[in-house]
Amino acid sequence: AMKYAYKNGKILDGTKEMQVQTSLILLTEEKKITGLVPDGSDLSDYTEVDLAGKYIMPGLINMHVHLAGNGKP
Repeated sequence: AMKYAYKNGKILDGTKEMQVQTSLILLTEEKKITGLVPDGSDLSDYTEVDLAGKYIMPGLINMHVHLAGNGKP
């Protein structure tokens, strides 16, 4: 299984307050977020990715979208 640890990033968690979180490592496995752990955690099972201060956030969904009723574009 592909397991990644994204570190040194600025995490926006998608909450209403959208406060930037630092000193956390985002863990993923098979393209799914599996956890947030503090800096210094054991990452021996993970491929480490240094975000070098870049932002990371969950995907956003546009809740106001108009789709055709028949499913065609």
